[in-house]
Amino acid sequence: MGDEVTVGLVGNEPDVAIIGTMCVRPKLGNGRFVYSVEAKRDWDARVTYETPAQLAPIATARLHAAALAAYKALGCRDVARIDFRVRDDTPYFLEANPLPGLAPDWSDLVILANGMGLSHGDLVRKSSQHL
Repeated sequence: MGDEVTVGLVGNEPDVAIIGTMCVRPKLGNGRFVYSVEAKRDWDARVTYETPAQLAPIATARLHAAALAAYKALGCRDVARIDFRVRDDTPYFLEANPLPGLAPDWSDLVILANGMGLSHGDLVRKSSQHL
């Protein structure tokens, strides 16, 4: 199946920046993992957020290139989260979240930003600079 990885981005063309990457890892290794709404509701017991995602350098480079390409191709603005499944160092696009949640305690983009040393307030300010 591969790792579930999300990439946070901010900005508008031509100035788009990657905030960072986060791997969503299941706490229980009982087979196939789907980062479902049920897993998100019980995230503290079900998942570990690895930020930055510990991937091979080639996988990270491919992931960043794919995230930037998706952000630009889809016309995303200001802030977005792009989700992938990474298998054998190759990212497979899952979805784009062009209006990601910004709840301070449990939104994926906020958790990712915090793991990269960016506070909730800094994330909001950074994304609103482009409005």
